[in-house]
Amino acid sequence: MTLRPLAESLLAARSAPDVVNLHLTDTLAAFLVGASIAEGKALAPSDDGSSDRAKRTAAAAAIARLSECDDIHLASCVTPGAVVIPVALAFAGPARVDAFNSAVSAGYAAGLRLGAAIGGARALAFGTWPTLLAAPLMAAVTASVSRGFDADRLAHAMALALAGASGHIARSGPSSGRWPLLAGAVLKGLRACEAAAQGRLGDVSLLSHPWLAAAAGHDDVGIAALDASVPGPSISDVGFKPFPVARQAANAVLAFQRLLHAGLDPNRIDAVEVFVPTMNVSLLNRPAMDDDRLSRLCNMGYQLGCVALSPGMLEDAGRTPKPDIPLTDFARRVTVKPSPDLDAHFPTRWAARVVAVLGRDRFEETVIATPFDHDASDLDRALHEKWRRLLSAEDARALFQVAGMNRPDAVWQMIEQHVSMLRDQKREPNAGGSNVEG
Repeated sequence: MTLRPLAESLLAARSAPDVVNLHLTDTLAAFLVGASIAEGKALAPSDDGSSDRAKRTAAAAAIARLSECDDIHLASCVTPGAVVIPVALAFAGPARVDAFNSAVSAGYAAGLRLGAAIGGARALAFGTWPTLLAAPLMAAVTASVSRGFDADRLAHAMALALAGASGHIARSGPSSGRWPLLAGAVLKGLRACEAAAQGRLGDVSLLSHPWLAAAAGHDDVGIAALDASVPGPSISDVGFKPFPVARQAANAVLAFQRLLHAGLDPNRIDAVEVFVPTMNVSLLNRPAMDDDRLSRLCNMGYQLGCVALSPGMLEDAGRTPKPDIPLTDFARRVTVKPSPDLDAHFPTRWAARVVAVLGRDRFEETVIATPFDHDASDLDRALHEKWRRLLSAEDARALFQVAGMNRPDAVWQMIEQHVSMLRDQKREPNAGGSNVEG
């Protein structure tokens, strides 16, 4: 298929300003959370950053994403805000709110369509990270729309961004290449935009079933998701996370919280059975490792151990192990199993059922929709409470102040100031802590 019709549809994408502002604020909060942990600090560009806005933008995107509290579209398994929002902020210019909203809408729509085309979480199960694959496209589209490209030039920027794109997941652990890889993917998209601005041409007919299958790692892909004549998902379909966590685990955590709030004593629980969609079982059974932050955000037993024994750890993006809290012991009581009835809600809802066993008694709670889903009632209030929980009082005040200014350039200045601070900490090891890697 040719990319020009898709480019035309992306240029026409529009979203309600209040929806865009919620995602802007949530992404800024995610960036502040990511900037507070060692992996985020390590991503600041090593040079003085004064001459390359693209590198600073890519670093900001990766920092927001690694927080694991950024927004997510379940059906495509793409987390668009961490990529799209920093790029739109960097290129919006002063007081260009309408242009900013158009760029955000287009960037989200592009990433969600590509993620849906490769099968979303199905691609993840085959070793392809949908967000990583879509990041160059989202960055190129967002920057190109910000710069006022017409459909032809946008199509070439998209083609250049997609050429050679890969969603292969880097290994995790304390020296994971996952986050630099994502920053590089964002940078690739920004370079594609720049190349198109200079008249460079891409293969606007590169998208095909074989291309998608190779990118996704499986054959069950849907080129129709990229058909501009068919309405596609938008920013309005993108939900949020309640706290830093693998989104696959969030519904089960909320279900277990409800059981405990109903009066169950966690110390008397003999076993916990967690039922989730089949596609999510493998990730939630990933062992929790002391040297692997992501594993601690994924492992289902570890999450429920935090709920039971140390609820405040849910707000910790590092899920930092505490020797005096027997999380591992509690995690051994938790089993994760597939449930065909929950598969019926997949992929638009990642439902979960939790059964707590106390002797002969079984207590059950199912969560299909959460207060942080895109269509939840009172979503604005839930998000404001989330941001206050996750951020220091100082950061929360700054967040609400800058987000309420309706000035994308002011938000970008705040991000750049934090990136510069992190860069300075890298230059002075004692200021940033010995655990920060360059």
